Amino acid sequence: MIEFPIKFASIIIAKKRKGTLDSFVLQYKLNNIEKKENEEMAKLTGYQSVAVVELGSGCCKKDYYFAIYEDGTKYAVGDTVYVSGNGSDRIVTIKDFVTPDFIEENISKGITAEVICKINTAAYEYRVMQRKEAAKLRKEMDKIIKDMDEVKKYVMYAAENPALRELLERYNELENK
Repeated sequence: MIEFPIKFASIIIAKKRKGTLDSFVLQYKLNNIEKKENEEMAKLTGYQSVAVVELGSGCCKKDYYFAIYEDGTKYAVGDTVYVSGNGSDRIVTIKDFVTPDFIEENISKGITAEVICKINTAAYEYRVMQRKEAAKLRKEMDKIIKDMDEVKKYVMYAAENPALRELLERYNELENK
């Protein structure tokens, strides 16, 4: 069996061999590594602030706390950040901030994970906004074309049929066109 010291590689191997004894053994080892890391993770100290993020969904939402060290980066509520830790949600959005004193008073085990960096999603958000605007414009253009098609259709058929032409003229009078 192939063993890798890197968790990521172990996950890839386990997924490729899904359903085999090897995948079970690798997953078991991976779970034990994560459990050991959680038990041995040192309580962080010396941080300047604490980011509060909400993880989970539905009724299982919970606040988690991540240390912020002074690295010259200014963080704000709503920033997307990359965080350390063993959870699957490593890219999160800052919901709020608390002080290190709040953590000392309210979280007995302290903080064991930190904000690694801010993620700049501005270019992506701009592309998404452009796609939404383009879709909206396309919808408006399609509506205008559909309306124009209706008018052109009546005019075209009225040119060939005198009865329809009279009805269309009367209709236009009533609609004040």
